Amino acid sequence: KHEFENRWNLQANYNYTQQQIKSLFGVIGVASVNYSDQDVIKGTTTYKAHYASLAASQNNFNPEEHSLDVSASGPYQLFGREHELMLGASYQHIENNNNNFSGSNSANAVDLRTWNGDVALPNA
Repeated sequence: KHEFENRWNLQANYNYTQQQIKSLFGVIGVASVNYSDQDVIKGTTTYKAHYASLAASQNNFNPEEHSLDVSASGPYQLFGREHELMLGASYQHIENNNNNFSGSNSANAVDLRTWNGDVALPNA
């Protein structure tokens, strides 16, 4: 921020942010918990009683952001009176490199009667 002798102010702010985000996630779910011991057909997938489906995926994000804000303010005379003028501008550029790796999607992958809550990590 700079203040000039004529009471005008000039202010500029620049911000740079870069992140590296890696996420690995999975979802286990069932269409219904009241299956009989018979297989249930929903669409083209056969669901077995007491089993849940598993879906997993991985994302690597590397967002990079540049932003700039500039503003000026100060007094000026018009029609015999003093007024205050404020001007400003903002610029932002975001580049997001998103690598999304589709994972597996499998019906009947987990037997809910014996599952202990653990899920193995995929091979690197």
